[in-house]
Order: sequence, then C-alpha cells, then structure tokens
Amino acid sequence: MTCSPAQLAANRRNSQSSTGPRSPDEKLRSRRNSLKHGLTGAGIVLPTEDLAEVEARFDDFEADLRPRGGVARFLTRRAAMLSVRLDRCARHESSMTSERIDRAEAYFDARRLDEAALLYDWIASTPAANARRLHQTPEGVDRLILAWEGLKSDLFHPMPAHWDCFYLEKAENLKGRRPLDQPVPRARALSEAIEGKFQFLEDHEGAGLDPAARRRWARVQMGHLIDAEIAQLQDLRATFDDTETVRGRAQSVDRALFDPSSEAILARKYEAAAERAFYKALRQIKEADAAHDAAEELPDPPTQPHPPPGGPPPGTAPPPPPARPAPPPTPTILSDPNRPAPPRPTHDPKRPDAG
Repeated sequence: MTCSPAQLAANRRNSQSSTGPRSPDEKLRSRRNSLKHGLTGAGIVLPTEDLAEVEARFDDFEADLRPRGGVARFLTRRAAMLSVRLDRCARHESSMTSERIDRAEAYFDARRLDEAALLYDWIASTPAANARRLHQTPEGVDRLILAWEGLKSDLFHPMPAHWDCFYLEKAENLKGRRPLDQPVPRARALSEAIEGKFQFLEDHEGAGLDPAARRRWARVQMGHLIDAEIAQLQDLRATFDDTETVRGRAQSVDRALFDPSSEAILARKYEAAAERAFYKALRQIKEADAAHDAAEELPDPPTQPHPPPGGPPPGTAPPPPPARPAPPPTPTILSDPNRPAPPRPTHDPKRPDAG
C-alpha cells in the first residue's frame, strides 16, 4: 500500500515529536522504566533516595575500611550498594510479614467462606460430593441454610408463575441429588403441582379442591418441606464445636510468619545473593589492600653504575671484552724404541694384494 505525499509529510512531522528522551534528566528517568524492586542488577538505576543512602554508606565504609588504591575504593562502593540492598530486603520482608499477620485471622475466615461459596457454586455439577462437603463445615451449613431461605422467598413470590423447574433442580441439588435420580421425589411432585400438573400427587392430597386451590395447597406443602430442611440444617449447625475454628484462627497468625509464595521465595534468593556478594566484596577489599601494600614494599630496580673517568663517552659502544687465552698444547706420548712391533698378519682378505 503506497503512502500519499500528504501522509508521508504528516508522518515525518509526527516523528519529530516522538524521539524519546533527550535531556540527561529525561534519560535518567527513562532508565528506571523497568525497575521493579531494585534487589538485583548493578545498581545504576536505583531510586534517588537509595543513591543518597549508598553515598552515605560509602563514606562510612571508607572511614572504617580505609581502602588503599582505586580497586579497593571500587569494591568499597560496591559493598556500600550491597549493604543498602540488604537493608531494603530486610525492610520489605518485615513489612510484608506485618501485613500478613494483621490480615491472618480475617484471611482465615474469608478463605473458609470462599471455599463454601465455591462448593455451592458448583453444586449442580456434582451435587452429592459438594453437598456432603458443605455439610461438614459451619460455613457450608450456613450457606445451605441461606440457599433454602432464598428458595422459600422465591416460592411465595407475588407472581404466581414465578416457580418453575429451575427451582426444583436447585432444591434437589441442595439435598445432594439431581431431579431425576429418584423416580418421583417429593419435591418434584409438589413442584409439578404448583405448575398445575397433579399427576404425581396422591389422590388424597388436595382432594376436593379446585385446580387453583390445589396449586396453592402444593405451594404451602413445598414451604413446609423447605422449613423441615432448614430445621435439620440448624440442628446440624448447633453440633459444631467452634473450638477447632478458634484454634485454627489463632494458628493462622503463626503460619503468616512464613510466606511460601513464589514471589517471597524469589525475594529470599535475591537477599541471599546480595549477602554473598557483600561478604565477597569485603574479602576482595582486603586482598586489594594487601596487593597494594606489597607493591609499595618492592625495592627500587638497580641503577646502572657510572663509567670511570676516562672511559668511553655516553652513547658509544663499550670496548670488546679481552680475548680468552689459548689452551695449552696436548703433550705427545713418545713410543718406546725397545718395545717390539706387533706381528703382521700373513693373510688379510680385505687387502687387494692378498694371494
């Protein structure tokens, strides 16, 4: 797709307005765009208050350690930055622990309520399992009582046609069943009668009443059924011992002292890495100081001796070294004239004149 000259000119004008940071102050701020916690990195994008703390800490370390040489001063500044980072880790962990402790009991209660609410929300998918688990906790029983009370309120709604099969399914789910699990449950017979379908009622139930009166009778009977379910749940609720709940609420404060979340684990790893690097910098400062002192104690290199008076002028080649004396001649060993000569072989195969 080609671009028109007018659009091209507009793009060029817009590009002049979006060139990014230009001034040193803007560039310094833009370097901190991806700064999250400041617990890692080289420390070149620390917040302004941390930079001031690093400078103050460096002055203290310099007065205590007295680094000698540029390398030791560099390591001292790195140790100051790591110490500020360790302080930040400690403050962060302390504040997060205090927050968890303050919210521990409220979170304990909220978590139990959320668990009951989740079971109730999914009761239609697995009514038997979820209803059984709701009956096991005080929060679950309270949620079931609230649901039955809501059904009774809908049952006697001013609109006659308000009750339908949806409410029947909900009532059966609260009892841990589905509407078709039994051939004709009592709730289904009454619910069908409320809608004007009396085929599931016994002959004596509402006998002698006209259809409208019989539908009202079925509605009242459904109300009695709901009241019976609420009464059973209230009796179950009274059997729960709150001592276990109180103990769990108190123990939640102790559990809040440790944070097992992935973010907390990562923060503890950052803190351990900063601590190792801090002590390593201290060791390297001592090594750098020792190397600096050893270099200062080395003797000066020997200087060339001055030539004696009358010697060759500076810049000329020195005279050649004297020649080495010749070795003495090797003495000649004279033969004894009285010693007889060795016998000569009579036949030598290597000689050409041998016959």
